[in-house]
Amino acid sequence: MKNLILYIALSLLLFNLSANAQCNNFDTQFPGGTQTTNSSVLTVVDNCISAGEFATYNVTLGETYTWTTCGDTDFDTELTLWNTAHTMDYAHNDDDCGLSSTITWTATFTGQVDVLLSEYVCSSNSLCMTIQWACTSCPTPVTSQDCEGALLVCNNTPINGNASGAGTQELNTTNSGCLGTENQSTWFYLNIGTGGTLEMTIDPSASDDYDWAIWGPYSDVTAAANCPPINSPTRCSFAFGTGNTGMNNVATDNSENSSGDGWVSSLNVSDDEIYILVIDNFSASNTPFDLNWGGSAVLDCTPITLPVDLTYFNGKKKEVTNLLYWETATETNNDYFILEHSVDGFSWSEITKMNGAGNSTEINNYSFDHRDFPKTINYYRLTQVDFDGKRETFDIVSIDNSSDRKLIKTVNMIGQEVNENYKGVVIDYYDNNTVVKRYQK
Repeated sequence: MKNLILYIALSLLLFNLSANAQCNNFDTQFPGGTQTTNSSVLTVVDNCISAGEFATYNVTLGETYTWTTCGDTDFDTELTLWNTAHTMDYAHNDDDCGLSSTITWTATFTGQVDVLLSEYVCSSNSLCMTIQWACTSCPTPVTSQDCEGALLVCNNTPINGNASGAGTQELNTTNSGCLGTENQSTWFYLNIGTGGTLEMTIDPSASDDYDWAIWGPYSDVTAAANCPPINSPTRCSFAFGTGNTGMNNVATDNSENSSGDGWVSSLNVSDDEIYILVIDNFSASNTPFDLNWGGSAVLDCTPITLPVDLTYFNGKKKEVTNLLYWETATETNNDYFILEHSVDGFSWSEITKMNGAGNSTEINNYSFDHRDFPKTINYYRLTQVDFDGKRETFDIVSIDNSSDRKLIKTVNMIGQEVNENYKGVVIDYYDNNTVVKRYQK
């Protein structure tokens, strides 16, 4: 009797452990290949993944990913996140939403992982389950619905365009001119190769009300700082009604409200000028349009200068300090730089903030001496911030301040010894019994 009770108790214990442990019932890989996403919106991996099947996914250090079966109810699911050798698990979930599962995980390396689907408890089947995934920390892709994603017009060839939405509302009382808010908008950069008169015709494919505005002129240095525009447009049409609209050599007005006829005066443009154009479908009908050019001006591509053209960002070890230094060739709308420090490449702390040059076409040099750092490999990160709050972070610089110790070996996260060519999270072992976990580029 005692043996029977002991057997039952052990069985219950083992059942409880298996019910809460990570699953490893690997059968086959499905779908094949390696999945990749930069979208923060959930996308379907496949609609018929069975329990026991796993898929491989590309991940990037520092980005947060979500895998989920929520929304499908074919069976009680479990999800387990593994390395591709299936020797180390990173996350597991059961019953996040009813009987379905969700894993949310921030990548500690750049590489690949496997996600295993199981039926509770850690079993396989031949049923169909939908798995979705997303990179929830990845930035929303830039599209031409926003000025930041404006399409470059490089020649006078007609353009067939359309827009399904407005993206971010970038028109306001300061820059909208005759327009109101965006309905279904598309943004363009117009690059003038040869000056002259610029005419334009917007020809809707159906009976829709299209409006538009042009801002400028700008140069290749100032165009990015004025996108979205910060002043009133140079030409603008908000005419009510359907049919063609644009600029011609007959109209004499530069802007028109809802009572206009759809046409305003052509533009006199010069070589190398840049203009910003938005075309808006007031009818919000998803109907495309043709954009045709006229006049004597010739459109050509001129590169749009980024807010800061960073020549280099370097660091080197001195006697008692680490010297960080960088150079810019040009700066546009640059408010300040932030310099950060880390001992592992993951957790960062600000060590200084330095004013930028604002708008400059001259070479500018910056430097900072960092003191009181640990005797290890130190990492430094530089971020540039615009006056409007937009920012750009540059590549990480590392300085090895561990000269008093000798490296014995370097291994990856599954214990394999690797060399300096390996990319990802590694662990360094030194002869003074210290261990350093870091990200190796």
